[in-house]
Amino acid sequence: MGFKLPKPPLALTLVFGKSFRIIYLAMGILQAWAITIGMMQWWDWDWYVAIVPAIIASYIPVVGPVLATLGAMETNEAASLIASTGLTTDVSWGWPWYVAVPVFFWLYLLVAVLLIKPSLALKLRKLLNW
Repeated sequence: MGFKLPKPPLALTLVFGKSFRIIYLAMGILQAWAITIGMMQWWDWDWYVAIVPAIIASYIPVVGPVLATLGAMETNEAASLIASTGLTTDVSWGWPWYVAVPVFFWLYLLVAVLLIKPSLALKLRKLLNW
């Protein structure tokens, strides 16, 4: 019994076709990476401790994007904590909120638009040439 990705919503299947599963997996990996960075900052965990809960959290709807956004954003507390330890390596990505939110919530924004105007799914698919 192998691991199966969930079946995507019809509107997203119409837009992205079969490549949606690859996009879903890639976004999960990116979110897990950002959450790992966040856990390393928030709780001073090593990456090999933070990666397992980060992978689990990254595939939970809404929780994954929220934690990934917080992990990718620059936090003054985390920066000052790292500076106080004397470490020169900063693990933060340092993204402002207006970059992190669209990167991790783009799928939710797209779904909201497609729910409001479903005919855009076919137009978007033609535009993307898929």
